[in-house]
Amino acid sequence: MYWSRLLRQSHIADCMPRNCFDEVISLFHACNNDTEKKKEEDGYDKLYKVRPLLSRLNYNFQGAAEMEDCLAVDEMIVPFKGRHSLKVYMNKKPRKWGYKVWTLAGRSGYVYKIELYGDNLVIDPTDLSNDIGESEKIVVRLSEGFEGKEIFCDNFFASADLLVEMKRRGLGCTATMRNGRIGRCPLKTEKCLKGEGRGSFDFRSEKDSGIIICHWHDNRSVMIGSNTHSVGPVGVCRRYDKKAKTYTEVSRPSLVRVYNQSMGGVDRADQLLSFYRNELKTKKWYKRIIFPLLDLAVVNSWLLYRAVKDSEIQLAEFKLQVAFGLMKLEKSHEAPLHDRTLTENWLSNRASDVPTSVRYDGVNHLPVKVPQKSAPRYKLPQCSWRTRLQCKKCKVYLCVEEDGPANCFERFHTE
Repeated sequence: MYWSRLLRQSHIADCMPRNCFDEVISLFHACNNDTEKKKEEDGYDKLYKVRPLLSRLNYNFQGAAEMEDCLAVDEMIVPFKGRHSLKVYMNKKPRKWGYKVWTLAGRSGYVYKIELYGDNLVIDPTDLSNDIGESEKIVVRLSEGFEGKEIFCDNFFASADLLVEMKRRGLGCTATMRNGRIGRCPLKTEKCLKGEGRGSFDFRSEKDSGIIICHWHDNRSVMIGSNTHSVGPVGVCRRYDKKAKTYTEVSRPSLVRVYNQSMGGVDRADQLLSFYRNELKTKKWYKRIIFPLLDLAVVNSWLLYRAVKDSEIQLAEFKLQVAFGLMKLEKSHEAPLHDRTLTENWLSNRASDVPTSVRYDGVNHLPVKVPQKSAPRYKLPQCSWRTRLQCKKCKVYLCVEEDGPANCFERFHTE
């Protein structure tokens, strides 16, 4: 579409010919295929094709941002309907087929750590309790290196044994739990709480371990446990009563309120990824993982940019600026003449069209002489000269005369 005559997008088509783009995508890899081990060999890695990128992103995600105090563990799904052994079906997800990704994210939606389901080279901590199951191990692995933080997860991962294990590791943990994972904790049944009405709850705490488990009834009963929070102070929340057709106030334990405030980080990240997803068609399974990982890196960068710059820039605009900056990078060779359009300089020669991230980066800004008959004039307020010299990266005409009235080249890239 970008290169078609009817819907041609000059910013993209003039930057790279279609054949070149197709060749780059077809040859795109994230590993060295010559060192890949076969299935029958020791050390075979199911995710070898994406392992270098996955490891690098996990390292950079944790090093680039200041750690949030409340982190959530949940699953995301990378859409994929092709044939592969790691593909799963999740009935409750909007995209039901794809790769499952265990994710650790903060309240803001910033992702700190990811782990692909089916990874055969994951290493569990050696000092784990024998009571910890496979789903609980996911939380322990993702939370390694985050001591002092508080982890939130749902009933797929949590159990009373997990709360004890996280407490032993110096981590807070609050999670919903299934009835069969609370041990022999003597709590009121769902039927009993339902008879007492909405907002009723029952709880038990263990003095030695500091674990508390609460059974709270709203529309349905919810089992929730924590090793850091308690039921008090009991607050209230507004609920709509269908029979009375009015809003009522329902009692709510404190740990339920904290859980609701902190558990949505992974869902927020998944939502941001779904807005502007790179839907590149490919038959290679690993590319269907790599491209969403690159999208995730851009979303994380956007969240960091907004936090550091105190900016309200929207995600779509940020992605456009990133793409614009990448297209401005120096290319190793110029495109052949037959691949160019008549509009040689598709970027306007105005300072306002050059993003500040490119203009002031101090990389590859070199004056080059443009062969043309009439010399254009770059209109800095203090300059009225005409010049054929152009910044190779910014594509802006700038004079470089030291005795000139403005010395545009230096001022443009520094002021």
